[in-house]
Amino acid sequence: MAGRSAGAQKARRHRDSWRLLSRPTYWRNFGQLGAASALATQKLATGTPCTSERAKADMSPARHVHRTEGVRVAASTGLPARSTDSCVPEFGQCGLAGRECCAPHRCFRQSRWYSQCGSACPRGKSWDCSSDAPSVGILVGRWGGWPPWTPLLLRTLAANPTVTFLLLSEEPPPNVDVLPPNVEHHTWTLEALLRRLQRTVGVRLRSLGASGVLANGVSAAKVNDFKPMWGEAFESELRRFEWWGYMQEDVVLGDLRSLVTPSLLGRADVICPFDAPLNSSGILMLMRNVAAIRRLWRLSADAARVLAAPSYQVFDEWWGAAKDGMPALLGREAAAGRLRLSTGPARSGAVRWLGNDQSAHLVACWRRGKLYVNAGAEGPPCLGLRNSSAAGARQEARQAVLLHLLTLKRTGALRELSPLSLRAAAAVGRATELVLTRAGFWLPVAVGMRADGAAQRQQHKQPPSQQPQHELQHREAPQQRQRQHELLSGLLGAGVELRVSSDDLARHVLQLSRQDGASPCRGKACPAPLADKMLGLPCVLSCASRQAGDGACERAVRRLRTRMCARGPVRIRAPASWAVSNV
Repeated sequence: MAGRSAGAQKARRHRDSWRLLSRPTYWRNFGQLGAASALATQKLATGTPCTSERAKADMSPARHVHRTEGVRVAASTGLPARSTDSCVPEFGQCGLAGRECCAPHRCFRQSRWYSQCGSACPRGKSWDCSSDAPSVGILVGRWGGWPPWTPLLLRTLAANPTVTFLLLSEEPPPNVDVLPPNVEHHTWTLEALLRRLQRTVGVRLRSLGASGVLANGVSAAKVNDFKPMWGEAFESELRRFEWWGYMQEDVVLGDLRSLVTPSLLGRADVICPFDAPLNSSGILMLMRNVAAIRRLWRLSADAARVLAAPSYQVFDEWWGAAKDGMPALLGREAAAGRLRLSTGPARSGAVRWLGNDQSAHLVACWRRGKLYVNAGAEGPPCLGLRNSSAAGARQEARQAVLLHLLTLKRTGALRELSPLSLRAAAAVGRATELVLTRAGFWLPVAVGMRADGAAQRQQHKQPPSQQPQHELQHREAPQQRQRQHELLSGLLGAGVELRVSSDDLARHVLQLSRQDGASPCRGKACPAPLADKMLGLPCVLSCASRQAGDGACERAVRRLRTRMCARGPVRIRAPASWAVSNV
C-alpha cells in the first residue's frame, strides 16, 4: 500500500508539473523554455511517445551535429545554407531568435517582452492585434463551381486570422471538411442574389447565368458589375465590420495586415492596390463601412445603364466601356476632397501589393502566411533557401500581399487541373510552405509515410524478369530517402502522383530566380509567356498512376519536358492515397 501511495504521489507531481508548464504565464518568464515545454505538452496531449520514429531520427548522430551547428549545409550543391525548420506550437512564445509559429497559427504580440502563437487574435485590449486594428470583412463570390485550386486559396485565407472572409456561392468548396475559423460560407444561388440586388440597389435584370452567355444575353461576368454595390446589398451581413471589401477567388493571398495597417485604415476611406488613375480593381478592394461609402456607386452617371444592361460593362475596373465607372468616380471624389483614396504601390517598407505571374521564370513562395514572388537572385525563403542577413533583407523586399493568377490559370498547369482529392486538399490545408512555378503547385511530403499519415507497406518485390517496363518509377535506396515535393498540376493528367527531390527543386527555383533577375523586362510589362513552358525541371524520383500500365506517367514526364532519375523500374501500384478519395 505504501508503494502504491508513493507511486500515486509521484504521478500527481508529474501531472502538476505538466499543468504548470502548459500555462502561458509560465512562458512569460522563461521565453525559449516555454516553447520547448509547449512542444512536450503537445506530444503528451496527443499521445505521441518520446520514442517515436521522428524522435529517434532527431537523436541520430548526423541530426545532432546539424542541430548543434544550427544550419544544414547542402554539400556540393551550390545552394545557400539551410536552417532548421522547427516551429512554435499554439500558445508558445514566438518572435524569439526567429522562431515562427506552426501552421495554421500566427504570432500575436502583447508587449516587447511577450508574444504568443494562436489561430486568432487573443481577447483583450492589451494585444497589439486587437487594440487598434479595425475589423475587416471581405466578400468572395463564386458561381458555377469552385476552381480546383480552392484548397490553396483557403489555406492562404486561414493565415489571415484577423480578417473575415465571406464566401458567396451555391455550394461550399468541395473536399473541405471544415472551413478555417475566419472563413464563412453563405449559400447564395444566382436567383437569390438577383432578388437581393433587385430589392436593394434596383437591378432591372430578370436572370443571371453561372457560365457562358444565356439565350437572353446575360453573361456570368455581369456579376462583377455589381461588386461595388455589394456593400449596400449585403449591409446586414457586413454590419459587424468597420471595413468591407471584395476579392476574387483566383488569387494567392499573403499577409494582408502587413499593408492594411491601423494607420492606413485610419487615414483612408477606399483602398485600391492599383495606381492612379486606375483607382479601382476587381481583384481586391477595401472600403470603409459607412453609408456614404457604401452608396458611392450611386454618384456615377453610368449607374442606371449598368443596372439594366445584360452584358458586362466593366463598371468595377478601368478597361471597359463605362466612361463614369468606379475608377473615374473615385478619382473625381478624391480630387474634390470628398473622399480619401489610397492607391498604388506599397508605402509600408518592403511589402508590395501585387506580384506578377506573367514572368516566364515565375517563382512564388508562400511560407507561414507570407508570400514572396520572384524574390531576386537569392531565391525565395522556401525550400530551405537561407541566406545571410543582407540577402534575407533582399528576400523580404520581394514580399507581396496578392498574386493574381491572371495568366497561369489559362495554362495547362491550372486550366486542366482536376479538383484536388480529399487527401491532397487535407495536405494543402496543413502545409506551412507551398511553391508555385509555371509547372504547378509544389507541396512538401513526408517520405516513407502515406498521405493519410500511416506508414506505407512494403511493396511486393518481383524478380527483375517479371517487372513491367511500361511505367516509370524507381526504387529508392535507403541513403536516398530525402525530402521530397509532390507536384499538383493539370499537366500530369488525372490520377497521377509525381514527386521530385526537394534539393533538386531548390536548385530549380534558384535557377528560375536568377534568370528572372537577369531578364531585360523585369519590372515592365512583358509579353505573355508560352503556355506550359518549363525551364530545367528536376528529374522525377517517383511517378505512380491510378491504373498501372496506362502510360500516364510516361505522358506526364514527357509533357513536363523532364526525365526520370536514373534508376531501375519497379512494379507500379496505385498509391495508398487513392484509397482515400480522388475526384
